[in-house]
Amino acid sequence: MLDWIKQALGSFGEIQNKNGYGQEILEPLAQDLARLKRRGDDMPARALAFVVDGISGDVPGLIRQAQPGHLIFSSHDQDGEARRVRWLLYDHWDAVRPDFWVRFGGILAADSPVLGHNQALKIAQQHPWIEALALDLSGNPVSHYGQSRRDHMRGGSPVSRVPAGLQ
Repeated sequence: MLDWIKQALGSFGEIQNKNGYGQEILEPLAQDLARLKRRGDDMPARALAFVVDGISGDVPGLIRQAQPGHLIFSSHDQDGEARRVRWLLYDHWDAVRPDFWVRFGGILAADSPVLGHNQALKIAQQHPWIEALALDLSGNPVSHYGQSRRDHMRGGSPVSRVPAGLQ
């Protein structure tokens, strides 16, 4: 069932999946985290274990240290394809625990050169995962500065539930 995920990520030994997340959660998560390979060969597997089980140490810190990002300004939405994959995850928002979203948002924020330099939300200075999820769920780029922000939300977007992770 998860063979292609194991193949894409390499070592899959650390994941425990204590919450029993199914393929509809793990597949898009693994697809999205595969982008972290540029931060280190073991980073996708470590990030997967971190998001799913909360193990593997301070993965967001390791991502920030691995390679500093470059600030990019673009009128083209370079996150579009990656966001479509992540929206497959967001379609199952209620099927996962809130701490999953906090950790996933932490990975998004750590890999973003934009959120590392300038947060629009004051609360994101202490909780960067909030802004990362808010941007992504509202269809705005996380990895670069765009020419303008969109004012639309993904249909059925659970952005209103983001604060639940603070509890």
